[in-house]
Amino acid sequence: MILSTALFLSVQPILGFSSGGPSIPTSVSIPVSRQTSELPRRGTLGLSFTPVTPDLTAKFNLKPGMGLVTRKPLEGSTGDKAGLKEGDVLLAINGKPVAPGVVQGLMRTFSIGQMIEFEAMRDGKTVTLTAAYQEKPRDPGNKNFEVIYSSVVSNG
Repeated sequence: MILSTALFLSVQPILGFSSGGPSIPTSVSIPVSRQTSELPRRGTLGLSFTPVTPDLTAKFNLKPGMGLVTRKPLEGSTGDKAGLKEGDVLLAINGKPVAPGVVQGLMRTFSIGQMIEFEAMRDGKTVTLTAAYQEKPRDPGNKNFEVIYSSVVSNG
């Protein structure tokens, strides 16, 4: 359950007419919502891919267009925690065959903390690896800005 509290900001007018024409009140209240709990975060596999080459397709007896070659996983990501390595040929995620364009759709069905099972070819052998689905890394900000994940500002 997400609860919100309302804050009100006072805004001074910028425009106005004095001789009976349109005017803006001297003080306008604008409600601002602030979350009292963490906002939900999206997850990530932390993987990027290249298509399977015709040579690998023949070597591993794959159907044309199926599978993806993994690049180095993002440190601390779902793929990294599962133990996927650069050069693994990813065949399936949670039992569903992967091909270019399929992974993003699969990711939309996952929840943070859900166990994800990867089936991959490594050194000519099929391996099954699992890890909990990890949230995307948080931006730490820098000296010029602060990232606040518990707030959403509405501009109208």
